[in-house]
Amino acid sequence: MLKNIYLALFILLITGCAIKPVTNENAKNVPNKRILNSRYLIKDDSKVFVIIKRDQGYVGSACTTQILIDGSPVANLRMSEKIMIYLSPEQHIISSVPQGICGGGIVELQIDLTSKKTATFRVGFDGNATHKIQPTVF
Repeated sequence: MLKNIYLALFILLITGCAIKPVTNENAKNVPNKRILNSRYLIKDDSKVFVIIKRDQGYVGSACTTQILIDGSPVANLRMSEKIMIYLSPEQHIISSVPQGICGGGIVELQIDLTSKKTATFRVGFDGNATHKIQPTVF
């Protein structure tokens, strides 16, 4: 009996720690109370539409992640949430900073939006609890 309990806990632990990208359709919009700068939310056809979303999974789930654009705080994302923003078609730096008890420190990604109409990025932690931000097709 005890062996079965350990086996069930082991399986739960392995599947619960899985980190997966969340699709744009399944990601929830970040609540207004965690939007830190609404100027990026203003739709502008001369700008590039950018989606930044937080992965789903257990690792890092205890913390929000603050998203910054060119050093300016934009929003605090929780798991499976997204922020949809508009950026000028030039180079920018997206930063992600774990808040609370999560480690990993700040990660940054330089992006070039000069020839794009849309861009999508995912933020999260891998299975080793390494904090990351990267482009995604999901």
